[in-house]
Amino acid sequence: MHAMGICTIKILISYLHPDSFILQLIMDYRHYVITTRPVDLVQSDNVQDQYWYRSDENSSAENALPYFRCGQYADMNGVVAAPSFFNPDGEDSDYPANPAPPDPATLQPRGGSLQMLTSLFEELDSQKKDLLLFMFGYNNGLVKEYDHIANIQTNYINNPACNFGRLLMITWPSQCFGEYTEKLGNPGLITNLIDKISGKNPMGKSQEQISSDVGITGNALSVFLLKMNNFIKARYASGNAPKIHFIVQSMANHILDQTFNTLQTFNSTEQVHGLMDNLMLTSPDIRNDIFTLNSGYSNATGLARKAFVVYSPQDPILKLADTVHPINGASRLGLTGPSTGTLLPSNTNTIEVNQTNFKVIPADFNHRYFEYNAAVISRYAAIFQGKEDATPVNA
Repeated sequence: MHAMGICTIKILISYLHPDSFILQLIMDYRHYVITTRPVDLVQSDNVQDQYWYRSDENSSAENALPYFRCGQYADMNGVVAAPSFFNPDGEDSDYPANPAPPDPATLQPRGGSLQMLTSLFEELDSQKKDLLLFMFGYNNGLVKEYDHIANIQTNYINNPACNFGRLLMITWPSQCFGEYTEKLGNPGLITNLIDKISGKNPMGKSQEQISSDVGITGNALSVFLLKMNNFIKARYASGNAPKIHFIVQSMANHILDQTFNTLQTFNSTEQVHGLMDNLMLTSPDIRNDIFTLNSGYSNATGLARKAFVVYSPQDPILKLADTVHPINGASRLGLTGPSTGTLLPSNTNTIEVNQTNFKVIPADFNHRYFEYNAAVISRYAAIFQGKEDATPVNA
């Protein structure tokens, strides 16, 4: 595999984010990552440090080694660093581009996933805390990845109204400007436009690349969920497993759809049903009639005890998407909620977010309202604590 260089990005906290104390909080916790961002093998005496993110422009999941890695965000002497990854120890063959395990019921975690899950759940057990999973949407490079962590750390992990001990982030090569060429420090549109004109930084991936990244990530996630389910069943045979809550944001809902399309081909959807407590389908950038189609998305809601479709008619990013990339015969689920007459799965409710607080910076403030808006954060925290409130949120 060709690589332009090894990405051992080490970012001074004060440079990465103006509110440097927020990112300092990240280092108080050992958050985890599973990813289809391409990584490379590097020489290291520490097994955990043998794999790092690659530095290719416009890296795609098809270039990953081979398609999935389990790792942990690193603290290098007070500096935020790219994740280090557990050695796969032969687990690579479990994550092909088109997985078809002969017997998913016996698909057990091993190698990197076993190391990561063991470490993660030992920590949760010792804290008597719950786990938060998060998967972001399109146009999220490494800078935004750290920004997501900072916001989630502040608003959920450190939130006394929640009971979270760890974050497990699912990342994928979604950055439209090129995975690692985005300037650290968020320079904005002018710098990116200059790069585009100069030919350094192609503006946007092709639809074929995006579909490939979504498909490969969804396939890999389907295998990981089966492994995670079997791990939890074995570790907590007598019950008392930590609760798991999952926020799936924007275009990541396409990945979730692909995940369950793949599980359907395995006849394995039932195996992961009820694995989690709450599934928050947040600002989903997917067609609003998806629940009426023969799609894995309807089965995906069974992943949790309760599922919520969270949408906002004022979401400017999805409004723009509807204009620039209209969906034939439909709108965005995250903009309108389910299409008229849709019969939702029995465990699924909708939450409308009526936004009146608008900001231009950051540009996606009103698209990532679950990270920025106090009223929405409060509702999510209440749901995570068992209060099933599906009334509209005035934010």
